[in-house]
Formats: sequence, structure tokens, C-alpha cells
Amino acid sequence: MPQRHSGLVAFTPQKEPLAAEEVAALSGIWRTSLCLDDGDHDFSLHLKESGAVQTSDQSSLPFNICQGTTWKSARWSVSAVPELDSAVSIRLQLGILYLEGKGERKGLRCVSLKGSVLEGRDDPCCVGSFELSLALPTNDDVSALMLRHLARREARPAPPLSFKLASFIGRWGLMITLDDALMPSYFSLRLNGNRTFISEGGSQVLAGTWGLYSKGYYNRPDGGAKGSAIMPYGSSVWLKVNREICTETLRGIADLPEVRESFHLWGVPILESVESELAARTGEGSSDRVDGRLWVGAVERAYFGRFSLLRTRDDDGDHDDGGQWVMDA
Repeated sequence: MPQRHSGLVAFTPQKEPLAAEEVAALSGIWRTSLCLDDGDHDFSLHLKESGAVQTSDQSSLPFNICQGTTWKSARWSVSAVPELDSAVSIRLQLGILYLEGKGERKGLRCVSLKGSVLEGRDDPCCVGSFELSLALPTNDDVSALMLRHLARREARPAPPLSFKLASFIGRWGLMITLDDALMPSYFSLRLNGNRTFISEGGSQVLAGTWGLYSKGYYNRPDGGAKGSAIMPYGSSVWLKVNREICTETLRGIADLPEVRESFHLWGVPILESVESELAARTGEGSSDRVDGRLWVGAVERAYFGRFSLLRTRDDDGDHDDGGQWVMDA
């Protein structure tokens, strides 16, 4: 259950605060209509680019801001899911009331917002609905804002590479080259859907768990992010060899020279075409090869070799590695 919950949170479309140009296009005088349980209220609000809120007639508000709140506490913010540029969400605090709603934009501008009115911050309850209509925008001409916004978007770095965990399930050839070994070691692995792997067809058994590492799926309040190694998408491939379920010889685990403890493999999928890179930029990527390093250490990593995973032909013939092994120096 915890893993299923984490996956749901990670891949629910996340809203992000709008850029400065987008906020500027939405700032201005908004005609506000509240339909509350205790009656209807109409007044105007000035939503400023800084996030502050002002009104020319505080007496028309449906609450007394002098009781436990101040007008300085009134704030507004807007956000949107990056992939859905036409939809915008607003959150507006007016004393003890919180307005949460949505609207549709044409370009950077939205002229109408609708939603629910909540009362209370810790345990809010819905007390009505609201509608905001843009009466007098701060910026009449949004063309300059649009140009600045486009320049900002074009300056952003490209989306990170992302691959599907399911696309790596199957048979792979594994070549391990230890730093002090003269010859590499070869294994035929099967990566299973339950994130376990085991070697097949050889006298020695190499087994453990595997997955993809995903950076930044969980946003922190401070604006940073932390990664996860159990997501169904990711940018790096990892394998953990578990000594307890491997065979061992006098030379080492699975006959690997001088390897006596559990160790890790961490690598990056190799992309061989522009098309495969574009697919990886959209989260639909796959790869037939992974190159990386071997390491041990719970606190500080100690690297001691390299590895290469190459997809091999499955029983149904879906994949073919072409019979070629190439290892970068």
C-alpha cells in the first residue's frame, strides 16, 4: 500500500506557480461575486503582481477583517499544470475565507475564474461559491509579456531523460569488468516485473533487486526535490546484488574475483538515435543498453569496476542484441 500510494502521488499532474509574465497578465481589478450561505456579496479586488490584494471598500466584505485578521494577510497566487497551458488555478485568501477556483486562458490572459469558497485554514469547510471577472487589467497589451515569457521558456533546460521500468523487463546480457581483473565476467540475467533479477544458464548464480532511479518526483516546501528508487519511471538503472541469494566460490560471489560482499550497479541507458532521445524526453523512452559503474559502501561509495547490460533475444523473439558486445574503455 505505501508503494502504491507513492506512485499515485508521483504521477498525479503537478501544478507549478506561474511565471512572472503570466502573473502580470492576470493582475488587475477583478469584479468579485460571492454566493455564500448567508447571502450574496459583490465588490472589487485589486490583485497585484506582488501577490498582494487590495480593495477600495473594505466595508462591503462579508467578514470583519479586524477580528483576528488584517487586510495585509490577503494574498493571491496562481498555478497551472505545465502540460495544460490553457487551464489556470487560483487561490485567494481574504481573512477567514479561502477562494479556490479555475479558469481558461487564451494566451496569457484569463478573464473569468470560478470556484468554491472555504472557511477556515486548518479544517476548512465549503460555505459557497465565487466568480471573478477581469474588469481592468494592469497590462492592457500582453504582447510584450508574451515575448518575455516565450524567451524564458526557450531558455529552460531540456526535460530530463525518463524511461519506463516496464520496458526493461526481460532477458539481458551482463558483462562485468573489475578494475583489477584481466578478463570480464559474463552473465545472462532476467529482470523480473517484481524488481528482482537472477542469472540464468550458468554454473554461478547472481541475484538481487533492480529498479530505476527518479530524481525530483517529490517536491519539498523549500522548493527542492528528492529522488526515489522505486518509481515506474526513471533516468538511471540500478541493480543490487544480494550476497545471501548468490552462489559463492573461493574466488568470490558468483566467482567474481575478490568480491565478498553485496554490491551495487548503477548505470545510464544508452540512446542511439534522435528519435529515442525525444521519446525519453517525454517519459516514453526505452533502451537496449545500459553502461555504468560498480560500487560498495553504505556511507561513502567505493567504485571498483564497470558493467554493461545489453538486451538479448527473449523467448518470443521480441529483442535481438545482434550478438555484439562493445565495452567502452
